[in-house]
Amino acid sequence: MVVGRIWNFANRHRKKLIAGGIVAGGAYYAWKVWLPRVQQRLLENLLKEITNDQDLGGGKSKAEEAKEKFQHQQRVADDFARKGLPSYLAKHSRCFNLDGCHAKVKEATTKDAKLSALADLQMECLSIVVSALYSLHALLLLQRVQFNIVGREMAAVSVAAEGSDAEAPNSEMAAVATEFIEASDYFLEHGPGLVSSACRKAVQACAASSLAPSTAVTSERLATFFKEVLRSVDQELLGESKGSATLLPPEKDSSGANASAKQQQVKRLLDEARDYAESPQLLEVFRSVTAAAAERVPQFLGSAALQEAGSVPLAKLFGNFISLSKSLLGQEDENELSPAEALIADFGCSAVVNELCEGLFVQTR
Repeated sequence: MVVGRIWNFANRHRKKLIAGGIVAGGAYYAWKVWLPRVQQRLLENLLKEITNDQDLGGGKSKAEEAKEKFQHQQRVADDFARKGLPSYLAKHSRCFNLDGCHAKVKEATTKDAKLSALADLQMECLSIVVSALYSLHALLLLQRVQFNIVGREMAAVSVAAEGSDAEAPNSEMAAVATEFIEASDYFLEHGPGLVSSACRKAVQACAASSLAPSTAVTSERLATFFKEVLRSVDQELLGESKGSATLLPPEKDSSGANASAKQQQVKRLLDEARDYAESPQLLEVFRSVTAAAAERVPQFLGSAALQEAGSVPLAKLFGNFISLSKSLLGQEDENELSPAEALIADFGCSAVVNELCEGLFVQTR
């Protein structure tokens, strides 16, 4: 039963884009394929890791064992977030009209038309990189909330079932956990549209009077600008208890007499996740990690002038912004540690993130 649920989940979700280098007449072609076996193996291993993480101790003290279990849980959550990035990137890219903006710049025949087209291109380039940065951290934080709730619940079931036939309760909890985790697909599906729209509005408001394509910008000015935009986006997507509507699917009534035990369990976990998504603590954590990430954006752009504490006309960074947005959402970089991996590592080391996750993981245990 559980394997069947995992198989259905794997086949419905986590599509992956694979870029292929087929040389034909000097042109390269890309295609999208299903990887159901890989996805099935991912989810089977994932639930197995969560269920069996109580075996990580290996003779260590209880404190050391608890710490190792917790750290293991965080790695599992972050790894699962990585798996969602390719499908998110595909949808995210379609939210921006970069090709259209480039075409308008090339087709402009007057100075005014050229300036107008460049302003539109600037809007898209700034918006796409802010949106990618915001999306990456929203997905990471959502998965941390979900997997720490699931890890805590599955560990409690395992402890309660010790000395008895533990397979049945563990299988039931695994089915609940699968459906609960599947709720994150709502953000993978709808997040690109929600986040890109909010970022475009925020960029337009923040850049209207301060930035033009010819404006000379420094690393410090860019970091300050991105932080200002991010905080503006917060107001639309996470502030005033909007987090659950942004990150999780609409609430369904699963408390009636006809609701199954599994549906009630899933609803209980989703209600807890929604409470955290709407909490001031989660918003403060998100603001902390995204502000730190904004400080790192200039160094990810690959501009020698910026890295040497100089300045550069904003228009010269348009291509860098587009490339960075793709890297932030998991597009592989064979030459060095990608910006996405660097920021995921920073996220994992964040004291405020770990404090939030510890509260979730140890609650009621």
